[in-house]
Amino acid sequence: MRNVPAKQFLELLFSKYQADPDGFRSYLPEVAQLLEAMYPPQHLTKSPFGLTEQERAHHQTALRQVLEKLEQASLSTEEAARGLEHCATLVQDDSLPDEVGHETLVGLLKAVVGKSPGSFDSNKTVTVRNGEEREVMNRVSLVRGVILNLDRNMRLVSVTITPRKVKERRKLLGFVGIGRDAASDVALRHDDYLAECGPHAAP
Repeated sequence: MRNVPAKQFLELLFSKYQADPDGFRSYLPEVAQLLEAMYPPQHLTKSPFGLTEQERAHHQTALRQVLEKLEQASLSTEEAARGLEHCATLVQDDSLPDEVGHETLVGLLKAVVGKSPGSFDSNKTVTVRNGEEREVMNRVSLVRGVILNLDRNMRLVSVTITPRKVKERRKLLGFVGIGRDAASDVALRHDDYLAECGPHAAP
């Protein structure tokens, strides 16, 4: 077998990592860590032009698999954390599927932090993955009052919950319900109406 240049070998590994980060990490976690350490952040975070079609399809497919387990009540904490990572990436790309609504997102959050965001009495930051220390480089607001704190590779580090803002959503829903009596789909499209009052991903 002929010798393969080290650079070419690394680029091949990196391309495999980019195509399926979760799958690559599950089979070769040590190699994934080395790649994440070797390549600068801009190579590993999403493109400023958004996800490629292949990347978008990967995250949406992986998220659907996580949500199927959520529905079956067979979702582990780690799987839920990965689901939130897929959601965060898709939110940044503005391609989170419409069917992934507020209750679904709250279900994922509950599986990671142990209870629903509305159950917290004071501001709280819940560390994920046994307190693993990584620098927060990205912050994504998935639902009102909940911020996902992620590292440069969009791996979830912690979740910050602000109960006051969580409760604001309920007040807004009440306001929307009163102000739109003529809209028969308020119950079904409450997140769309809230987006008109304040964006879905607003802090």
